[in-house]
Amino acid sequence: MVSRGKIILLAGLSVLTILWGGCAVKLYSFSHATLSAPTREVTALDANSQSARTPATITPAPTKIVEPALCLALDVRENEQEISGYLLLDLTLLYGGLEWYDLSLGEKIASPCEEVSCARIWLHGVSPDKKWAAYSIGEYKSLDNGDLGYQKTIVIADARGKEHWRVPWQEGWSQIYDWLDDHRLLIEQVGKDGAFSPESKVVLDIFTHQVSELQGDFAGLKVPDHPFWMAHRGVVYNSTLTRAVYSAEGEMLHMVDLSDGHVLASVAVKDYGTSLSWSPDGKKFVWVASLSDAKEGAQQEVFLLTDEGEYRRLTELTRHYGYVHMSMLTWSPDSVHLAFALEIEPGEQTPRRFYPVILNTLSGELREYCLPTGYISMAPVDWSPDGRYVLLGGWREQSNTVEMADLFILDWEEVVLYPLPISSLLAYWLSEE
Repeated sequence: MVSRGKIILLAGLSVLTILWGGCAVKLYSFSHATLSAPTREVTALDANSQSARTPATITPAPTKIVEPALCLALDVRENEQEISGYLLLDLTLLYGGLEWYDLSLGEKIASPCEEVSCARIWLHGVSPDKKWAAYSIGEYKSLDNGDLGYQKTIVIADARGKEHWRVPWQEGWSQIYDWLDDHRLLIEQVGKDGAFSPESKVVLDIFTHQVSELQGDFAGLKVPDHPFWMAHRGVVYNSTLTRAVYSAEGEMLHMVDLSDGHVLASVAVKDYGTSLSWSPDGKKFVWVASLSDAKEGAQQEVFLLTDEGEYRRLTELTRHYGYVHMSMLTWSPDSVHLAFALEIEPGEQTPRRFYPVILNTLSGELREYCLPTGYISMAPVDWSPDGRYVLLGGWREQSNTVEMADLFILDWEEVVLYPLPISSLLAYWLSEE
């Protein structure tokens, strides 16, 4: 899972995470259950434990070195394959609102802005099975005492934008991180003292509306001054709630078995890494980071930890290029491939150019795609539900302001690009089933 808060695409392909608070009128109480697995008196990270004295794993060399090839020239075609499904377009940063787009019809089919002010809608992403979308709406309503109160509500809609459930925002909830799995949302709650707690989160089941408290004790935890880690309060759970990765003193990441608190791996990561993400199946955790001995400038590689604590380095791009920068890592639905944007060796007088790349995390094969005529950057936005296609955003010129991206569909194995007649800041591909 990736916590987005709100993630936007900029023309320069930086990623901005914006947190929002939420106050709501408590309308009714949910049933609560406690998840006991993550909770223990003393974790394996206790100062006297063997794990705490174990040095960080040495940065590994790639198990397989795949030579980077020249970029693959894209065959640009009209959508003659009758690609189907639905796109959810997030337009909230510019003028607010969400729109559902039918790929078969080639037109917008739904938008909650038709009933609620676009300025009071926040998107919380799409479930990993791509069947459900979650967003919040804020409305001013009269309270029982006659005062005007602000009520925030979570809305669950299907792939076509049809609303199925509403869940009132509860007192103490701060933000929704993202989808944990196909039917649960991970939510941050404020502690009793009004402070944010790295260890205190709740899980909301969208089908039963049951809320489960998720407690943990992560010794040595430190929340870096980094948008990703600040948003997650230093702890990132996998989809099965069996593992967590958290940031600690000394630019360290620890992977913990939540059933007993055992530390499976301790890894030194320069600046705590970027583009950190669990795979949909919860078995792989990846991030981008510069090598520990990197010189000034970006010299980044992709690294991986398995849920058993195996540490691997997936790329060897800095062996071939003096400047390597990666962003926008996105997992394929089968948890095998990663799509990301790659920038290599920009010239002093040339604009930054980002190329779309597909990386096989098992074989190490890396496919880089050339930019179509007229575009200076392209980045992956999402995968199709079957993993055959990648949704790309493209920009024609460099800009320091928020710009809409032209959307494309990439058949990444056949190396064919299909332009779409729409633009967006952020988009998700939902299943038609």
